[in-house]
Amino acid sequence: MKRKRIKKSNKAYKETVAQEIYPISFDRYNLLRKAFFGGILYVPYPGLIISEPVIEIDLKSAYIYCLLAFKHCMSVSKRIDPEHWEYYVHSKNKTSYGRYRIKYSSYTNKITCYKNENGEPCKKGEDIVDTFIFTADDLKLFLREVSVKTLECLYLDEYTLDYLPQSVREELVDEYVKKEKLAKEKPGSGELAIQKVIINSIFGNCCRNWKEVDEFKNDRKEAALAPQWGIWTTSYCKSLLLGLGNYLEGWLYSATDSIYCLDNKENRKKIAAFNEKIRERTKVLCDTFGYNYEDLKDLGTFCVKTNIKKFKAFGPNAYIYEKEDGNICIKASCCTKKYRNKLTKEEKEALFEVEQLPTGERYLGHPNLNKTSCIVEGKTYTSNGSYCYELLNEDETRVYALAEVVRRMLEQK
Repeated sequence: MKRKRIKKSNKAYKETVAQEIYPISFDRYNLLRKAFFGGILYVPYPGLIISEPVIEIDLKSAYIYCLLAFKHCMSVSKRIDPEHWEYYVHSKNKTSYGRYRIKYSSYTNKITCYKNENGEPCKKGEDIVDTFIFTADDLKLFLREVSVKTLECLYLDEYTLDYLPQSVREELVDEYVKKEKLAKEKPGSGELAIQKVIINSIFGNCCRNWKEVDEFKNDRKEAALAPQWGIWTTSYCKSLLLGLGNYLEGWLYSATDSIYCLDNKENRKKIAAFNEKIRERTKVLCDTFGYNYEDLKDLGTFCVKTNIKKFKAFGPNAYIYEKEDGNICIKASCCTKKYRNKLTKEEKEALFEVEQLPTGERYLGHPNLNKTSCIVEGKTYTSNGSYCYELLNEDETRVYALAEVVRRMLEQK
């Protein structure tokens, strides 16, 4: 994340809200992060082969939209009477963060993204009793998906809601506009890949998982981004995915910001109508701050990414589909590109009938201590050490150098 640049903007606009609302201790920071959950991972029909038209739709720049268009915590937290928890589930100007003991029954795996205060994922079952740390928005989503028997709020903190500071908003808008321009002018380029990393890392640095107290103290001392903004962003993103997914016919699979569903006229109409609601929120943002609506009108909308004629989900992060053009795509953890490229068309087709997708050799992350270089967009970049997560087209040098270039851009710009 371009921390130094946002920090300079903070000073220029005399904005200190991120430092003011940042948790005062390492323990309170880690407690707040207990309300930081990943995205929806929904697999309603594992093992079922769908042999009719399916579409994959993606929420465009999901976290960037949720940072910009939604209101976030902009005040120091205030401890309040836990009996008032329900008010914050519906309030437009206030939000809350609290600890809840809930007895519930669940018959869906939509809630598996949530974890109890001990870090254990939610499960389906009858009369489950568990304790959670929830934002008001995640509590609202959770209560919609389960049958609640009893609920007790153990403590509750209140925040005032407003748009993010001007310095952060303008950085997000500028970087998003750059990304869209590159997507049109240089699709598939290394420059575009780097730009995507830059803008997404703004969200990624909102709520870092600090391992050491000194890391936490250093970040808090010069904070340009508050952890609350990252936590509420994930809540807002889940609300969009569930809001549309529950509205569609034949919701087949979801992961974080994508939905696979049956392709029919009714679903297409519902997607278009939902996108208009998303654009209405964007229009309010633009009218409020004078941003160019034409630049942002597609931000946060659900876009059709893939047309599919055959689909099968095996489980979380494991599925296969055949596109309309006949190409078969395999998505599974550890199922590497190198392994997939070895398969014939007949072998790929046969995978629709297996119970579990086979996996290839997994490349584990490892540090690179050597000096390496690569050429991106005609420019040579050199790395004096970075970290490699997996091979990119089996070219380690390119991965190392790209990682170093991105790191430097994020830290020094």
